[in-house]
Amino acid sequence: MCQKSVCSWLFPHKYYIYLRIAHYSFLDNFQIWTIASSDLKKLLQNKNLFLTLGLRLLVVPAAALAAFALLGVSGMVPMVVLILEACPCVTITTVFAIRFHHDEELAAGAVVFSTLCSIITLPLYALVLTAVL
Repeated sequence: MCQKSVCSWLFPHKYYIYLRIAHYSFLDNFQIWTIASSDLKKLLQNKNLFLTLGLRLLVVPAAALAAFALLGVSGMVPMVVLILEACPCVTITTVFAIRFHHDEELAAGAVVFSTLCSIITLPLYALVLTAVL
């Protein structure tokens, strides 16, 4: 976080206070080591991880594709929406899991493994979308 002397000319005083509050209340509690310290073998044995990956990378995009097909919507906008639906889990899920003391390992594993799986699934969705829509 920048010092007051640097931030004072960048931001008015009220915004500087908001930045400091956000910095101390949110970012100081974020523990980046959760992803790095995860036990991959233990994560791969977690059935909830595969349920999360299946829902995020298969079920949600398929449901959106079915909804657009039933509604008869085509064009660039549904393609963009469907590609965004097929994207991996975002890292903020790990931050929320840490912040609210939920399953941090599962959240970190979902981010890592959904990103790895999306290397295969995103091009496949793009291929399917160009053929269907």
